[in-house]
Amino acid sequence: MRAAPQLVLLLAVAVALAVASDEETTQEDSSTRPTVNSVDEETTTSKSVATHSGTGRRGRVTCYFESWAVYRKRSRYGIEDIPGDMCTHIIYSFVGLNNQTWELQVLDEKLDVVDGGFENFTALRQEFPGVRLQVALGGWAEGGHNYSTMVGHPARRASLVRSVVAFLHRYGFDGFDVDWEYPGNAPRGGVPEDKDDFLCLMQELRAAFDAEGLGWELTMAVPLTEDKLRDGFHVPHLCSIVDAVHVMAYDLRGEWDHFADAHSPLYRRPHDTGAYAKINTHDGLLLWEQMGCPADKLVVGVPFYGHAYKLCANVSDYSPGACIVPCTKNDVCGMSYYQICNEIQNVGDWTVKWDKYGMVPYAYKGRTWVGYENPHSLQIKMNFIKNKGYAGAMMWAVDEDDFQGLCGEPNPLLSVLHNNMKEYVVPESKKTNTVESDMTLELNCKRIRQQPVFPQKGSPDVFDSTVNETLQTLRPNATEKHNEQINTSTT
Repeated sequence: MRAAPQLVLLLAVAVALAVASDEETTQEDSSTRPTVNSVDEETTTSKSVATHSGTGRRGRVTCYFESWAVYRKRSRYGIEDIPGDMCTHIIYSFVGLNNQTWELQVLDEKLDVVDGGFENFTALRQEFPGVRLQVALGGWAEGGHNYSTMVGHPARRASLVRSVVAFLHRYGFDGFDVDWEYPGNAPRGGVPEDKDDFLCLMQELRAAFDAEGLGWELTMAVPLTEDKLRDGFHVPHLCSIVDAVHVMAYDLRGEWDHFADAHSPLYRRPHDTGAYAKINTHDGLLLWEQMGCPADKLVVGVPFYGHAYKLCANVSDYSPGACIVPCTKNDVCGMSYYQICNEIQNVGDWTVKWDKYGMVPYAYKGRTWVGYENPHSLQIKMNFIKNKGYAGAMMWAVDEDDFQGLCGEPNPLLSVLHNNMKEYVVPESKKTNTVESDMTLELNCKRIRQQPVFPQKGSPDVFDSTVNETLQTLRPNATEKHNEQINTSTT
């Protein structure tokens, strides 16, 4: 997801389009439209699933809120703009980790505390009494090294847990979302021991929350690629601890891949070969199930923003995989849905196409190419969620929808999620096929990890900073995604 609020004051990378892409432009070839049968089959099946009594729980609509959206110049979005009646859960993003005290740390003191950000957020329950209000820890810009250092020491974990409990009490939050990107991931400052130590932390948070007896929820935002799951997540154990798993099924492609592509394909496409073959929503969610997580814990993430690219000067093929050149600060490298739909519907001269395999739209104009989600593609994903019996949907981020109604009714993307989940009852999952050796895992959560010795060239802080700077440029994730590269004149 995205990250560091106090550092991210630019337009948060965005997404999506408005109305079915195959109906939005006469320039779209009929051969690119999704087959009617594929959509109808998902729709029909999902209706039968929705009638199951199951867990008795309504499908989730988890709305991540970028607190720094209040700083946007032309599209300011504040807490008062959140349509809480369309969300079951709203998550304030982000708080961080203090690497001296190992306690929870406020990232934007003025916005969050002085100006009453936290208190105004939790006051939403007065207007929307049924919504659950959480706060998220971490995000992409926070990096991973400090989290790895913290979890490897029981006393440091205890400091964080105590501070989280005190924070939830102080501001009246209903739960806590952990967005460490990513445990055990070396490029992000992680080590192999993170996998065990992260589970220790989550167990300790769960025990502390249960001891309070206030029904606080514990959730986590997670990746969907096999290497990251293998290196950092004891899947069945974590899924038994948390209330929900927010699977970030976006940012699956980007400028770091050196070609233009949609970043949230539902299924594998013909050009998805090698390492890309299983990096899609369907296969990523299936992997979580295969590794031991019940479907009724999995919340499918969708983006309300698009990845934009600058095409090569001589490009002639605009299909996914098109040639690109590096995006500069003067180029539009990311677009929120409200920007995309406004450009296509009100500015014009865009060609809109449909990826009939990935079930997502993309559009191009001149040398700008953007892949995103629109109401049509999200409807297909909602059918997929209900058909598979998943726990619901979450989005990054609620403030990137067309909240002003530039292209029609306000919040068209969120409306799709809300309308599909409001009567959907999550069916109870069958027992997962989990490897017995993994289920009988024995942890030593009292162990103090020996800290690694870093080369003389730099300290741990230098290492983490260097990695973060490189990855924020080459591979930003949902939250701060290209925020420093986006042309602020569009915000």
